[in-house]
Amino acid sequence: MEFADYRAYVPGEDMKRVDWRVYQRLGKLFSRLFVEELDLPVHLALDLSDSVFFPAERGRAALRAAAAFSWVALSGQDRVRVHPFGADPLPGFGPLSGKKRGMALLDWLERLGPSGGTGIEKTLRRIRGLRGRRGLLVVVSDFFSPSGVEGVLEELGRQRHKLVLVQLIHPDDAQPPLKGEVRVVDCETGEERDVTVTPSVLERYRKAWEEFQERLRSFAARRGAYLLPLNVTADVLSQVETLFLGGRLPL
Repeated sequence: MEFADYRAYVPGEDMKRVDWRVYQRLGKLFSRLFVEELDLPVHLALDLSDSVFFPAERGRAALRAAAAFSWVALSGQDRVRVHPFGADPLPGFGPLSGKKRGMALLDWLERLGPSGGTGIEKTLRRIRGLRGRRGLLVVVSDFFSPSGVEGVLEELGRQRHKLVLVQLIHPDDAQPPLKGEVRVVDCETGEERDVTVTPSVLERYRKAWEEFQERLRSFAARRGAYLLPLNVTADVLSQVETLFLGGRLPL
């Protein structure tokens, strides 16, 4: 509790708030007003599935984005808890607060790597079940899931926290450099499929990708969430910085 100001005493108020030293000087009753400082609970869901590390730039960008958000939160004396996940939720880090703990968190992040399939819905359900005050939930992910994006968005819609969605995008996601007879392999399940890549196939893929993007954008607009499409081949910090410099992120 931090002292903020005085105001005239109102009958019925707690007499403990009366400043009797002021009363002795002025002969009038004044109540002391206080501001309660509360740290912001920041939950960071970090996708470590194999698809995030294909290609490798995406995985490095995910870890850098997680480090950037965590460092800013710790610098603001907020309480940070990181929830990494692959096919299932993985051992996390925190909660912790204070900039002095920042280096330990960065060292821990540096040791993380690909961890199998995608279990983003399981992790979001676990976060939703945690007790505590409403805070900020930052999800760093490509948002790819075997159940489809709708399952992910349904679980995100049940969260009580303010949402920041950091979507890890590689330029090849929208325009894959494929043509002719190819064998595509799901990097998480190992499933293989032979495909003949023609202009019409690429066009259908492009439309499916745009629909995927539009679902994310529409959800963010409806929910009042912050959606940051993060180009993993560009500088991560300068892209994350736009949220803070623009005053759009309440940290």
